[in-house]
Amino acid sequence: MRSLVLLGMSSLATANSLWSSKAASWDTTNEAYTLGNGKLGVSDYTRSLDLGTGIHTTTYSTGKGKYTTDVYCSYPAQVCIYKLNSTATLSKVTIYFDQLVEESSLWNATCDSDFARLRGVTQEGPPRGMTYDTIARSSIPGRCDSSTGKLAINARNSSSLTIVIGAGTDFDGTKGTAATDYTFKGEDPAEYVEKITSSALSQSESKLRTEHIEDYSGLMSAFTLDLPDTQDSNGTELSTLITNYNANKTDGDPYLEKLLFDYGRHLFISSSRANSLPPNLQGVWSPTKNAAWSGDYHANINLQMNLWGAEATGLGELTVAVFNYMEQNWMPRGAETAELLYGGAGWVTHDEMNIFGHTG
Repeated sequence: MRSLVLLGMSSLATANSLWSSKAASWDTTNEAYTLGNGKLGVSDYTRSLDLGTGIHTTTYSTGKGKYTTDVYCSYPAQVCIYKLNSTATLSKVTIYFDQLVEESSLWNATCDSDFARLRGVTQEGPPRGMTYDTIARSSIPGRCDSSTGKLAINARNSSSLTIVIGAGTDFDGTKGTAATDYTFKGEDPAEYVEKITSSALSQSESKLRTEHIEDYSGLMSAFTLDLPDTQDSNGTELSTLITNYNANKTDGDPYLEKLLFDYGRHLFISSSRANSLPPNLQGVWSPTKNAAWSGDYHANINLQMNLWGAEATGLGELTVAVFNYMEQNWMPRGAETAELLYGGAGWVTHDEMNIFGHTG
């Protein structure tokens, strides 16, 4: 294979390789909850992301009142929180999970009086894929429909509701060695997911919010970029700012540039922690089973670009994720790759890597 490439016969080398696309692609879990307001009509719909707190807010009005949903993912609590408030009673809320990308034989949706759950495996194998588990717990109990896994909550006497979502897999980055047969398999996530969701729901939402803001804002405020608002852009819809920016390539818009700079730091804070995998090619937000380029890691520049601004803007402590990944994921298999392909000592990796030790 190497000889063919060196002879300029890369197409023949590819034809004789074991290459296939979408290997070990990032997958996605889908969740949803619905309000019983579908026939009331919605107006004054807005959504926004506060880059200072990391909280996403959606507001809208119906004939019954105004509804506000705050959503944030708390690193201290290891869960995502949905806080729903209304100026009127909430009526009926349905909480459920729906796997939109996996075959129905690979997952199971269940529920109980205060939670909905989605549990499954990415493939039967061989080899058997990763096991994943997701639980959404409600602060108000409801009625479980075991045939669909949907939890129906009658919130007629309440104007607020908290939903806590926790998830996990049996992936373990420390299990990528010859001693563990390169399985990258750890403990079943069931107990962990049950623990973090129960613990979070036992606390007040205000406490969860405060702890999240202290953690997130402490990182976000470590660096401030000050640029003038020369176009009076503050308060203008983002899509309009981008349209105007593309149309006015001479003057630009420092306000929008600062906004996108801060948004990049928000994404990095939200996807790179000491006990996580580092930010990958597209982040963890791919909506499909087969992400473009498998949503993996590319050493030709993409991985580096995700980290360029971190240490220079006060986020150096978050880069430990990529060094842990290199040590645990690249080095064990990379040593075999170096010896097999090049007859060399040490370790090596190539252009495209995933989270299962692919280095060649």
